[in-house]
Amino acid sequence: DQDELASRVPYLMVPQCKISPCHTKLAYTADTTGDERYTGFIKDVRTGEILCEVPDVTTLEWSTDGKTILYTQPDHHRRPYRVWRRFVRGDPCDELILEEPDAAFYMDAGLTKDKRWITISVNSKTTSEVRLIDARDPWSKPFLIQSRVVGLEYYVEH
Repeated sequence: DQDELASRVPYLMVPQCKISPCHTKLAYTADTTGDERYTGFIKDVRTGEILCEVPDVTTLEWSTDGKTILYTQPDHHRRPYRVWRRFVRGDPCDELILEEPDAAFYMDAGLTKDKRWITISVNSKTTSEVRLIDARDPWSKPFLIQSRVVGLEYYVEH
């Protein structure tokens, strides 16, 4: 409950909320200080228990099994430059999937419309690169759709 959370902190912004595929968990990001630094939370909607907390994230995305989340992490300029994955329950076992060293590019993780694929997009103002992970097997290795070509922008949908 956002109102209940807001009553406990001096400031609250919740820019992202995503329900799990099994409809039992909620992934959301929250800024509680006003500095535009977000913490990711996974909440069991049946019990209200916070199952997982991930500091300093920009976006969160579910795998289709509802057991794994992918998230982007910003650099010191707040540019999303890393994509990680972790199990929602148990010991945190964060695994770095991809890191983008070029400051002209930012990263995003999302699901295709049919929820079959997780996309990891790396974009600048004029150039794109996309990798896919099977959303049913979120710990599999991502595969590259098209290598970066300066001036080529593309997006993947399924």
